[in-house]
Amino acid sequence: MREIVLDGTFEEYLQSQGFPESYWEPLTALHAIYPTWQFEAVHTGLDWNEAVAAESRPGVKLAYRTSPSHYIDWNDPYIDTGRDGYWWVQASKNIIAYYMDARNFLRDPYIFMFESQSYNPQTQTVEGVEAIIGHSFMKAENTFVVDEVTYTHAQAIMIAAEQSGVSAYHLASRMLQEQGTNGSRLSLGTVPDYEGYYNYFNIGAYPHSGKDSEINGAEYAVKAGWDNQLEAIVDGAKFLGNSYINAGQDTVYFQNFNVVSANAPYTHQYMTNVQAGETEAQTLREAYNEVSVQNALVFRIPVYENMPADPTPQFAAKWVQDETG
Repeated sequence: MREIVLDGTFEEYLQSQGFPESYWEPLTALHAIYPTWQFEAVHTGLDWNEAVAAESRPGVKLAYRTSPSHYIDWNDPYIDTGRDGYWWVQASKNIIAYYMDARNFLRDPYIFMFESQSYNPQTQTVEGVEAIIGHSFMKAENTFVVDEVTYTHAQAIMIAAEQSGVSAYHLASRMLQEQGTNGSRLSLGTVPDYEGYYNYFNIGAYPHSGKDSEINGAEYAVKAGWDNQLEAIVDGAKFLGNSYINAGQDTVYFQNFNVVSANAPYTHQYMTNVQAGETEAQTLREAYNEVSVQNALVFRIPVYENMPADPTPQFAAKWVQDETG
């Protein structure tokens, strides 16, 4: 392993930002490779243990049922039925703490969960968007027509980014995260009884009022008037911009863990999947080639009060015994 030598000037910068020393080594390693990157400490003012407890409330953060055992709270009363359909179950408190602890992700590619999600026309291109979605149902050959104009999904995403102020790469990776490689009935406009209505960002798609996620997502699309792909993408992007990014939740991390809203922390969170930030960071990183990644990207990284001295381990003590024997 290469020895990391602290750059005195950069160390002073980290100190001026208020990063605890436990953040310095990984950030210095990134700085050595990408000297133009900017790291901003976001001081949440929240107590670490209180924040973890709040995010561990039942139903707030979920894990997929086939995840490793230590990801799941096996004592949850809904373990047999799931909390959003059978496959989504309560995440364990320890794994929630692991994903909340930014120090576990201060390396490439996971650092991209902290990338500022504002639109930047200097670094975000239609080719970069194609690099994210080109292997999916949104690939270039799957065009659509609106008002006699033919669009690719990448073109629609660039239009949405310009109008919403949201990163084109964030929009592309979020759509892929929400809809999967093959798409869903919400993004394909094929929900029974709601054909021809689209919802790429799964806005409103959560179980409530006795209806499942898909039906509620489709009904949201109908009310919004999203009867073509372009409107669904552009208006969905504006929703994200107005509701999240332009309101301070401008990174994947802060949308997953809302620790920046002073009046209502731990609410207004876009994703329940505890792993979403990790997987979306990898997708975002893939959008950058070796030239564009050298640009002055901004990463906004959370710092809590009374954090443990060392990063939270993925395995709590009891799981080390249970899973390793």
